[in-house]
Amino acid sequence: MEILVLKRYSSGYRGCVIDSRYYSFFQFSAKKGLKILHRYPQSDFENIEHFVGVMAKFLSLSAFILPPITIADINAGELERVAKIREKSRL
Repeated sequence: MEILVLKRYSSGYRGCVIDSRYYSFFQFSAKKGLKILHRYPQSDFENIEHFVGVMAKFLSLSAFILPPITIADINAGELERVAKIREKSRL
Protein backbone atom coordinates (compact mmCIF):
# COMPACT_ATOMS: atom_id res chain seq x y z
CA MET A 1 0.00 0.00 0.00
CA GLU A 2 1.19 3.53 -0.74
CA ILE A 3 0.12 6.87 0.67
CA LEU A 4 -0.58 9.61 -1.86
CA VAL A 5 -2.06 12.38 0.34
CA LEU A 6 -1.65 13.07 4.06
CA LYS A 7 -2.78 16.01 6.16
CA ARG A 8 -2.34 16.13 9.93
CA TYR A 9 -5.04 17.63 12.15
CA SER A 10 -5.20 17.99 15.92
CA SER A 11 -7.62 15.06 16.07
CA GLY A 12 -5.73 12.81 13.63
CA TYR A 13 -5.14 12.54 9.89
CA ARG A 14 -6.89 12.65 6.54
CA GLY A 15 -5.38 11.25 3.41
CA CYS A 16 -5.50 8.97 0.42
CA VAL A 17 -3.89 5.56 -0.01
CA ILE A 18 -3.39 3.40 -3.05
CA ASP A 19 -3.88 -0.34 -2.73
CA SER A 20 -4.08 -3.02 -5.40
CA ARG A 21 -7.55 -1.92 -6.61
CA TYR A 22 -8.51 1.47 -5.17
CA TYR A 23 -7.55 5.03 -4.41
CA SER A 24 -9.09 5.37 -0.92
CA PHE A 25 -9.63 8.62 0.94
CA PHE A 26 -9.65 8.11 4.71
CA GLN A 27 -9.85 9.75 8.10
CA PHE A 28 -7.90 8.35 11.05
CA SER A 29 -8.04 9.37 14.71
CA ALA A 30 -6.80 7.74 17.88
CA LYS A 31 -10.31 7.78 19.37
CA LYS A 32 -12.35 6.61 16.38
CA GLY A 33 -9.75 4.71 14.38
CA LEU A 34 -9.93 4.37 10.60
CA LYS A 35 -12.86 5.50 8.51
CA ILE A 36 -12.83 5.13 4.72
CA LEU A 37 -14.51 8.21 3.30
CA HIS A 38 -14.55 7.36 -0.40
CA ARG A 39 -13.00 4.83 -2.77
CA TYR A 40 -12.25 5.26 -6.46
CA PRO A 41 -11.47 2.15 -8.52
CA GLN A 42 -8.06 2.38 -10.17
CA SER A 43 -9.65 1.03 -13.33
CA ASP A 44 -11.51 4.36 -13.67
CA PHE A 45 -8.19 6.14 -14.32
CA GLU A 46 -5.46 5.65 -16.91
CA ASN A 47 -2.68 5.92 -14.30
CA ILE A 48 -1.71 7.76 -11.12
CA GLU A 49 -1.01 10.97 -13.05
CA HIS A 50 -4.57 10.89 -14.40
CA PHE A 51 -5.97 10.41 -10.87
CA VAL A 52 -3.84 13.28 -9.48
CA GLY A 53 -4.93 15.51 -12.36
CA VAL A 54 -8.60 14.86 -11.64
CA MET A 55 -8.22 15.25 -7.87
CA ALA A 56 -6.17 18.44 -8.30
CA LYS A 57 -9.48 20.12 -9.05
CA PHE A 58 -10.34 19.59 -5.37
CA LEU A 59 -6.92 19.47 -3.66
CA SER A 60 -3.84 21.59 -4.23
CA LEU A 61 -0.97 19.84 -5.98
CA SER A 62 1.15 20.39 -2.86
CA ALA A 63 -1.20 18.01 -0.99
CA PHE A 64 0.07 15.07 -3.04
CA ILE A 65 3.08 12.98 -2.08
CA LEU A 66 4.90 12.23 -5.32
CA PRO A 67 6.23 9.67 -5.56
CA PRO A 68 3.88 8.01 -3.05
CA ILE A 69 5.41 6.53 0.12
CA THR A 70 4.99 2.84 0.89
CA ILE A 71 3.27 2.06 4.20
CA ALA A 72 2.52 -1.26 5.88
CA ASP A 73 -0.93 -0.25 7.13
CA ILE A 74 -3.04 2.78 7.97
CA ASN A 75 -2.19 3.22 11.64
CA ALA A 76 -0.90 5.95 13.95
CA GLY A 77 2.75 4.90 13.71
CA GLU A 78 2.86 4.76 9.92
CA LEU A 79 0.96 8.02 9.50
CA GLU A 80 3.26 9.77 11.97
CA ARG A 81 6.30 8.43 10.08
CA VAL A 82 5.00 9.79 6.78
CA ALA A 83 4.05 13.13 8.39
CA LYS A 84 7.62 13.53 9.63
CA ILE A 85 9.01 12.72 6.17
CA ARG A 86 6.68 15.37 4.70
CA GLU A 87 7.74 17.96 7.26
CA LYS A 88 11.44 17.36 6.56
CA SER A 89 10.92 17.64 2.81
CA ARG A 90 9.24 21.05 3.22
CA LEU A 91 12.16 22.59 5.13
